[in-house]
Amino acid sequence: MKLKSLMPLCCAVTLLLNAAGCGKKTKTEAKPAQDDKMPVKHEHAKGPHGGHLFDVGLDHKYMGELVVSKEPRQIELYLVDHEDNKKAVMSGSKTITITAIKHGGKSLPDVTLEAVPLKTDKDGCSHFVADGDKVPKEIDDDEALHGAKFKVSIGGKEIEATIAAEHND
Repeated sequence: MKLKSLMPLCCAVTLLLNAAGCGKKTKTEAKPAQDDKMPVKHEHAKGPHGGHLFDVGLDHKYMGELVVSKEPRQIELYLVDHEDNKKAVMSGSKTITITAIKHGGKSLPDVTLEAVPLKTDKDGCSHFVADGDKVPKEIDDDEALHGAKFKVSIGGKEIEATIAAEHND
């Protein structure tokens, strides 16, 4: 007889406990599955000249190091090896023109960088510079050039590059 009278009490306690637990919603965020075909993105450390590193071309052989200064107003582009970014990569280009520059929602004029070989450059040039009035006033750091494009000749091939905020492995 006592068991029959405890049964409704047990059911009531169970219902109350379940109801109390239902009010607490736990937040779980599903992580997207890693797709082997998608590149892993990470930001690079500064390059050997203190500039921003980004991929040049799609085959992960080369990188560009972009150094932008306000005073003197100057853009420098160094071509370096992807694996060893202290190793210069020689280009046969005499100039590199950076195009598709956008800042504050407006297009800026193209900027042409001239080849300025380093003392260690042999059989080409790994260093390109634009300075003074050739650099629009709006370009005061490397972020102002993110998304801009250029073409460069390396090893007899013309390679296209986009100056990116991130590097893909």
